[in-house]
Amino acid sequence: GTSPGPCAPGCGCAAARADLARSVQGAEPGRADLHQHRGVVVFASFWRAAHDFRASPCCSSAVLGRAAALGWTGREGMVVVAGAVPGGDPEGALAIMRRAAANHDLDLLAGVHGTTFLALVGRADDPARAARLLSSHFGAGAVVFSRLIGSFAEIPNATRSTLLGLQAAPGWEHAPRPVSADDLLPERALAGDLGAARQLVEQVYLALREDPALLVTAAAYLEQVPSLEATARALFIHPNTVRYRLRRIAEVTGWSATDPRGAYALRIGLTLGRLNPHPDPHPPSFRPDAG
Repeated sequence: GTSPGPCAPGCGCAAARADLARSVQGAEPGRADLHQHRGVVVFASFWRAAHDFRASPCCSSAVLGRAAALGWTGREGMVVVAGAVPGGDPEGALAIMRRAAANHDLDLLAGVHGTTFLALVGRADDPARAARLLSSHFGAGAVVFSRLIGSFAEIPNATRSTLLGLQAAPGWEHAPRPVSADDLLPERALAGDLGAARQLVEQVYLALREDPALLVTAAAYLEQVPSLEATARALFIHPNTVRYRLRRIAEVTGWSATDPRGAYALRIGLTLGRLNPHPDPHPPSFRPDAG
């Protein structure tokens, strides 16, 4: 293949490569290595590359290649899961988590980094189920998981969104455990995650703007008269038309205006869209607290 480009300023490449050199010293390819210290060191390099938002392509290509050499396939999809480090013996909890993953036929690379317990789960066709199976092994507080990812190249972005979700999760007092990073888009946007704000604008405001009738109905129902009949009177349309449009709004955005949580997300998406209807497709990264 082609050689990677030069490192970006401040890139963690040298440290990552040093970790990788130690991780493959005497290692043999095979799934068993995923549950050994060498696999954890590889994942520590994943953490370094994903957490350093200035990492250059040379970091990710080296890390991903070495992980594949250790037998990681990511077959049937992968998911990133993050939460607090459990009290007591974190390393012991990590070993128990590895056994739990093996019992459920899941691949696992995991590590303790400061106050964060971070796991990359492979052979996970259902992200919510995989996170639910492992959530009891995290400490108190939120456990956040990424959407399903299908390639190593997606891991850094998935890790960033998951960590930012973990940082923003306290904003949703009754969030389920575990909770998807995508379900935390409103809190992430309010906490300063520009990528989440852009995604919310695209998913709500820009999507509804494609059909002005839906945009008008969403604004009226959510911000003026939050009842079906009153919205119909305000817009001079039949209540059945409002009912149909509300169903379409849910189909288009993924959020239901008749559900308190959905209404909250839709209102934030509408507000952000009015403030910035043309979000930067490549916003500057917002660095989460490593703990």
